[in-house]
Amino acid sequence: MALFAVGLGTAGSAAGQIILIDFGNSSSWRGITTPSPDSKGHYWTSVWSGAYYPDLLDIDGNPTAVDFGFSIPGGTDSYNGPAGVTSNPPTPAEIAATDIDAAALGNLGIIEAVIDFYDSSSFEIQGLDPTKTYNLIFFGSHKYSDDDTTVYAVYTDGTYTSMADSVTLKIADAPNSPQHNRDRVAVMADVEPQAGNILYVRFFGANGHLGYLNCMQIEEAPPVKARHPIPGDGARGVPVTTHLTWTAPPSYTPVKYVLRFHTSGSSDPNWLVVDPAVDLALDSDPATTEAAVPIALDYNTTYEWKVSSFKADDPNEFEGPVWSFTTAPALQVNAGPNIITWLEDGQAAVTLNGSITYHAVPSHVLWSVVSAPAGAEVVLEEESSEITEASFNAPGTYVLKLWAKDDSIPLENEDTVEIRVFADACLAAQANPAGYTPLPHDTNNDCREDLQDFAQFAADWLEDLSLTESIEY
Repeated sequence: MALFAVGLGTAGSAAGQIILIDFGNSSSWRGITTPSPDSKGHYWTSVWSGAYYPDLLDIDGNPTAVDFGFSIPGGTDSYNGPAGVTSNPPTPAEIAATDIDAAALGNLGIIEAVIDFYDSSSFEIQGLDPTKTYNLIFFGSHKYSDDDTTVYAVYTDGTYTSMADSVTLKIADAPNSPQHNRDRVAVMADVEPQAGNILYVRFFGANGHLGYLNCMQIEEAPPVKARHPIPGDGARGVPVTTHLTWTAPPSYTPVKYVLRFHTSGSSDPNWLVVDPAVDLALDSDPATTEAAVPIALDYNTTYEWKVSSFKADDPNEFEGPVWSFTTAPALQVNAGPNIITWLEDGQAAVTLNGSITYHAVPSHVLWSVVSAPAGAEVVLEEESSEITEASFNAPGTYVLKLWAKDDSIPLENEDTVEIRVFADACLAAQANPAGYTPLPHDTNNDCREDLQDFAQFAADWLEDLSLTESIEY
């Protein structure tokens, strides 16, 4: 939801056609028809729920293809609005007493338009251009309301069950306050017509009570903004290998796109600029642009990006909204330290101490054999467990791999461990990378001091008496 408070532009600042609608007219309860043209020379359509309004006039008095009608009527009134208590119909003095900041409300700042209102209604805006998007600007104001905030929402169809977008507006300073809204509007920007080229609009109180709408402005949005981002705005768990995708409005191909990208919350206020953004053309849809991310992404990091587009022969830059996404946490796999072991009774058994660091349980975990001596057999007790037992039946070097994957992103990683199996414990000890210190009198390096060592010593002594020169008898 978004709320824009003050400083609306006038007719000349809009990118396209503008239509002004006044809720309530002289046919409705305590309603007033807005002069058309008004004091600014702008044309209005003042509506009530008992009529259908085809071919609305735009702000300059030109007929349009846009139609208006209530689908669920509400009540109309001017009592407790910006003018306070009014008669039926309101008197000229009561109309003149309407309290608003006309300058802040821009085109909507006309007292006959803001004095009356409908409460909690639904209506359709029909005949819209499917190749364009629209900005909807709402003004609501009321005193002594149970809800001080009104919600204005657009739905996907006439059942008003699936909300497509919404904005809120404080129509009073507080619940049941005599201080009404006089200078704030709510803006719903860049809204696409739904099926049938219709906008289904409903308004209501934020806490279930009545909501209020006095008048509104419908304006064509600039027809060049990039839209439909992938990753979607606010997406989480995005792979660090992602690319950026967006689409142009229907029936529009920009001359070029400029991509801006940075890390969210960065102390550097500047954006990394890619001008122009090059289409990777990963699909055959000419309206879809797929561009490379301009930096290497980090895990578990939020990034922001936006796309500007340019029309042919138009130097103006049409800047799109800021979108964001958060990359997936790193999936870290560790197969554990390398192992040295030996055979006993023709078998060697070890514990594989693998570990996986991740924010959730991975979809898959698997141990597998990468390499082994010819003819050797490896038995894994639990191949889908990080920690498991492995047994070997022949000496040699074995390489085992621990692999994990998260299907939902997708994201995967792996690591290997080397197991060296020796024929006996002595050979294993001698191969220990931490170093091997032989026994002082282990002359044949079999890791034992026994008669074989003594016999070797005796033979060497008889052959070379210098071996015993330092021995005292």
